[in-house]
Amino acid sequence: MGDEIFHAPGEKQRWKLPRGKQMTDIMHVSKAGDSFFSQMGGDEELAVTAFKGFAPYYAQPKHGVLNKGSSSMRWAEQLLQGIRDDDPELCNVAMMHAGADLGIKIEKPAEGAAYRFGSAGFFTTNQMSENVGVLTKFIKDRIETSKVFVSNNEWDQIHSYIENAGRYSEATFEKAVKGDSALMIAVRLRSFKAAKYLLHQGVDSAIENVEGETIAGVLKDKQEEIMKERNHIRFLRVQAKSLRQMALSHEDQLALLSEPQVYDQLEQNYELCGDISRLMEVRITNCRLLKMKRKLLIVEGKDLKEDELKELSLQDNAAKSKAIVDLLAKEVKDIVLEWEGSKLAKDRAKAAEKQAEVNKKEEKVRYWRSTFFKSAVKIQAIWRGLWTRHLLEVLCLHRACVFVQAKTRGFLCRAQLRRNALRRLTVMIQSVARGFNGRKKVARKKGIVYPATALVMAVRQKSIKGTGAEIEEPYLPAADFIRKMFEEADKPKIINASVKPKGQWAMLRFMGQKKALTELKEDCLKHRKDGEKLGKLAVLCCEHGTADSSFIPPSQRDEFLRWGIMLLEKALGFNSNLDDLVHQFERKRGEAMLEAWGRHDIDADPAYLSAAVEAYGRALKNIECTVVPEVWMGKAIAQEYSGDIDAAIKTVAGMVRKFPNYQKGDEVSMRAAGLYMAKQDYGPACGYVRHANKLGRGSMMLSYMDLILISGRLNELWYEKLVREAAEESEDSEDDSDDSSSDEESDDSEDEREREKERERKHKKRQRIAKRTKETEEKKEAYTSAYRLVYRHYVEHRNVFGKRSFESWIHHPATFIRVATRAEKSGLFLLAEDFYKQSLIRCRWWDGFERRGELVDSDEDEELHSDNGDVDDIVSKALGEEPKTRYDQLVLIKKKKLLAMARDEEKWIGQHFDYTKKAAHAWQTGTNDKLSKDSVVAFPKVVEAIPTL
Repeated sequence: MGDEIFHAPGEKQRWKLPRGKQMTDIMHVSKAGDSFFSQMGGDEELAVTAFKGFAPYYAQPKHGVLNKGSSSMRWAEQLLQGIRDDDPELCNVAMMHAGADLGIKIEKPAEGAAYRFGSAGFFTTNQMSENVGVLTKFIKDRIETSKVFVSNNEWDQIHSYIENAGRYSEATFEKAVKGDSALMIAVRLRSFKAAKYLLHQGVDSAIENVEGETIAGVLKDKQEEIMKERNHIRFLRVQAKSLRQMALSHEDQLALLSEPQVYDQLEQNYELCGDISRLMEVRITNCRLLKMKRKLLIVEGKDLKEDELKELSLQDNAAKSKAIVDLLAKEVKDIVLEWEGSKLAKDRAKAAEKQAEVNKKEEKVRYWRSTFFKSAVKIQAIWRGLWTRHLLEVLCLHRACVFVQAKTRGFLCRAQLRRNALRRLTVMIQSVARGFNGRKKVARKKGIVYPATALVMAVRQKSIKGTGAEIEEPYLPAADFIRKMFEEADKPKIINASVKPKGQWAMLRFMGQKKALTELKEDCLKHRKDGEKLGKLAVLCCEHGTADSSFIPPSQRDEFLRWGIMLLEKALGFNSNLDDLVHQFERKRGEAMLEAWGRHDIDADPAYLSAAVEAYGRALKNIECTVVPEVWMGKAIAQEYSGDIDAAIKTVAGMVRKFPNYQKGDEVSMRAAGLYMAKQDYGPACGYVRHANKLGRGSMMLSYMDLILISGRLNELWYEKLVREAAEESEDSEDDSDDSSSDEESDDSEDEREREKERERKHKKRQRIAKRTKETEEKKEAYTSAYRLVYRHYVEHRNVFGKRSFESWIHHPATFIRVATRAEKSGLFLLAEDFYKQSLIRCRWWDGFERRGELVDSDEDEELHSDNGDVDDIVSKALGEEPKTRYDQLVLIKKKKLLAMARDEEKWIGQHFDYTKKAAHAWQTGTNDKLSKDSVVAFPKVVEAIPTL
């Protein structure tokens, strides 16, 4: 019968009786004595149910009718079940019901169940006893009036039936108070996991019940109960150890076995106290703000809203609760940490193990640093041609600029650039190694012994492995080392299609693409003249021609692209009504063409970019593609790389208007800023940077300070443009004044009206010059304040490459290299190009990098310097190698001028010899006085042997 309360398939309405019936008129006791049901009549029908745990309570019997909406009324029963079992997942299921309410509290109705919690009614121990008394009196009166003789055994059986009917199970609650929330019920039952779930869901922890109890007070009582149990268990454990001859009782043994559960409850109680303390602190802060707001409103004759006043009234309660839970957490923290099975103790043990590993690693790093520092000191004494190091830095910066131009102009790519740079670096290392023997001869004259393998080994470790950790490997001769570098540079890297990718998801993607292509290909072979299937196969082949394919290696993607074009032509020959597939194919074709251009080496044909622009244009003729922002983005990138800046600006500006909520709108705005900067239209460029700042960070690689620095650079370019225009206009005005004076002297009979027009024109021109002058001052103030703001931020975070003044920092190349690197990784190549260029030429504007001594100051130094004489030819060839660069000062210039420029770069970009020793000392001692990792000039090349661990 108890189960029928919840599951009565053929029942339309439950326990509905005619009005006027009394409780004692109907009584049903099942044979097994499992349940007792009574119905009270009157004006309002109520249900009273004795139950195992919880049972449904309905104010009206019609609510108990089985219908579609009845399940939504049972969430409170499910929530109480989850609280009793301390199961957060069951509580979550209950709170997912449409009618679930976090603010539900215990109510005490006039009739029926003792307490009600939503649709669930439950009874306390007292009401259970009352039910037993009612039943006993009812049976006794019936037997006495009927004069039936009942034996003692029969009376015992009757009483057992009454107990089963009145107490279907033990009472779940020893205490239930009106106004208790679900969180309070969970704490009373010591279900702390469910309590934490309810607290995080938003159940108010500062409310009181009708007796004035708070959640903090109940937590204190429950913690005292748990501590009593813990102390009792500790007493039993001590007693069992001291009196081994005495066996513990069965109850004491069970208490000892419950020790883990007790400590687990203590840990859960500690975590719950911490969560409540944090929430109370937030609430107290909010109440303080509400107090200030109320004072301001009182001046205006107003007051807070009703919900704000209610929140303000709970301030004292929240403060008291916070003090109590903080004290409880402090008392129980040490106890929880003492228990090895607690989460806090495990976390502390893991932290200790991790710290031990870190200490071991740091000790190893210190050992390697000391070893390499000794070698570095010797290398510094050997490598006296300091300008060679700085020419290498200039070469690296120049190569970075060439790479950026390659992405924007299409005449180089990453692979070819890497191979060329590796060859040049190998030749330079070889020349340095050749001069090593001459240095040894000069060193012997001074009586100094140098290791024969230190230089080559250091360069090898720095160039190939990059860490220098494997110093104990056998020495590799210089010739073998150079040959190995050339083999690595010349060897093409082709991914074999038979090699399966690593990782579960990569493997599933690989198998899915392979299966889709195979099935569609076999289907097309069976139906060779089905245009729709051939079109789908063409689209799939085009998809495999892009980087999205994990099944097709890069070396075969161009071939798949050609197959896709051929299949689409055949498909259109069989069926011309394939507009959707054609536009989908054109979109994929544009992506494939753009990626194919970036995949090719120096012979990359600009026709790839023009084909990509045409493909995207044909795709955008379909209305479905016009609402896809990625198609517009691909078209804009292709137009930018092909050099059509005006068309790219038009496309990007249209994207900003059409897709204001695009998730990559900040990146689109930054790309538009770079395009306008390339066109020297700096007003819209600054506007797009501000728009990107509102949307996010410009791209994932650029920080807020980077955006401010970019904005300052745009204002600086704007300022330079205004200065140039003002200079040109002033020259024109001088010419005009000379011409006008000569005209006045030669022609005195000119009409007065023409002279008036001339004076008006000059007046307007003077106004225009004054306006431009004011605007020029504003732009200068704008970029100066932006640079100083970024400098102050980096000074606070100790990220200005050492202790530097503002002038030293703004003219340091690493300041602009940091932003250029991030912009390059974000695909903003036009911005990166300008910042790379600034890193090369900005330090020329300042005299702070002047050298303190001459390069060659003795005969021995001159002899050492002559050993590296062939480096001049190498560097001049490297700097003048790329005739397509946009830097006029590096194009088609004679050898002597190039070498003079290289030495200038050494003077401006490089540091003096004292700084080299300072940097080496910083690496040895582990101090913070070293350069940033983001800087290209992060560490002097003289100290090649020190690894960047």
